[in-house]
Amino acid sequence: MHVLLPRIFGSVTFRSRDFSSRYGPKQSSLAVLELIGLTYFEAEWDGGKVNSTKLALPVKFRYGVHPDITHSGDYVFRGVHLGPPQGRAAAKFLSDNLGLKRVSIVTMDNDYGQATFEGFKSAVDQFGIKVLGEYSYSLKDRQFGSIVASVKRDNPDVIYITGYFFTAAPLVTQLRSAGIRAPIVGSQAFDAEKFIQIAGAAVEGVYIVGGLNRDRDSPELKEYLTEFQKRAGYAGENVGASVYSAVRLMCDAITRAGALEPAKGVRIRAYLKRAVAPASYLQP
Repeated sequence: MHVLLPRIFGSVTFRSRDFSSRYGPKQSSLAVLELIGLTYFEAEWDGGKVNSTKLALPVKFRYGVHPDITHSGDYVFRGVHLGPPQGRAAAKFLSDNLGLKRVSIVTMDNDYGQATFEGFKSAVDQFGIKVLGEYSYSLKDRQFGSIVASVKRDNPDVIYITGYFFTAAPLVTQLRSAGIRAPIVGSQAFDAEKFIQIAGAAVEGVYIVGGLNRDRDSPELKEYLTEFQKRAGYAGENVGASVYSAVRLMCDAITRAGALEPAKGVRIRAYLKRAVAPASYLQP
């Protein structure tokens, strides 16, 4: 996403900041204080849940699937589907499209992974799915020996995994190296060319349930895919497209509000609300 920011938004200038290396999950208020101390308007996004705080920026626009994200203030909007509906869609896919009912579940233990996992679990009875085992891992994990051994003992018809491409690639590779040939259904953050580059032949038999339809006839989508490929050197991805869309909406709201400053926050919020409200994101 960062490679696209300098060019596509006209007079709106962006400077990205990474708070993940300085603030842990329990220190979100410190990150907010730092943002408030900035002398210009700044938007930020992430893939997880941020603790609610009374310290609010004029506007925040996030990529994030956990239901609680939009509960953290009146100035927080979502540009993607919630995690639970994504999980339910995955359950429907492996049941109705693949016709497979015996599943092992491997999920990332952060808010993204858990929100999507909870949606999947809520639909297992509806689709007659039998869960053989549930296993979790952390964002930092790259060795999955114990999980692989457990899944192999389960001998499932299909495996459902939540996670990002950089965790999914080694996990899928290790499952295949252990001789596990069952189809794998992955969450939307698998959707990245880097996943294929890292996992190689192990991606055969992997399905991804996500929201990016690259064949859709949309000038904006075509612009994103073309420009991303040109600048990044690899194909545009699902999460990147979601953030790209969010930034475009935010910049349009800033332009309509007439200024990029905290005093215009109420007007920017009103334009964002008007833009997002007609869409169906299944959000609170």
